Amino acid sequence: MKELSKEDDKSTATNEMVTFLVLNTAGVTILPTTVMAIRQSYGSTNPADFLILSFVGTLASCIFGLLLDKYYQRKAERKHGK
Repeated sequence: MKELSKEDDKSTATNEMVTFLVLNTAGVTILPTTVMAIRQSYGSTNPADFLILSFVGTLASCIFGLLLDKYYQRKAERKHGK
């Protein structure tokens, strides 16, 4: 985050910082091993049967977050005349 911040203003998040936060928060989980281990410990016959839905869900949240990020960036640019 230090590399992404502007030198003159340390109190405001830059567009790059917000995009990084969106990607980090909505991070696509390719193989959720913890969830699989929990399902196996509770006796699931197929602990990995949710993998496709998990991948699609995290991918959708990541794409939606990035789209909202870009929408608000463009909205702010139009407001400030950049």
